[in-house]
Amino acid sequence: MSEQNSNGSARGNNGFVGGFVAGAIAGAILAYVIMQEDARDLIVGKAREAQNMAMDASDDLRDLYKRGKDVVDSARSNISAAVDEVQSASDNLRDDLTRKASET
Repeated sequence: MSEQNSNGSARGNNGFVGGFVAGAIAGAILAYVIMQEDARDLIVGKAREAQNMAMDASDDLRDLYKRGKDVVDSARSNISAAVDEVQSASDNLRDDLTRKASET
């Protein structure tokens, strides 16, 4: 009977060690898979953040371009109006001088 107990005891120890090792391996695999999913989620999250930042920057650049274009268009319009005014004044002065020259 003592042989059975000692065989049973030895089997129990081997079963415990084998179960412990199998559990440790299963736990390691599960941890690895979870970490991979967490890492993937983190990478996807960071990619989304970067995409949102790029979209915001793109929108900001579009707004900046539009404001710059508006400023240039306004300046061009002002210069054009000033040139027209100077040209009109020049034409009036020339006409006045021509008329005065013909009167004398």
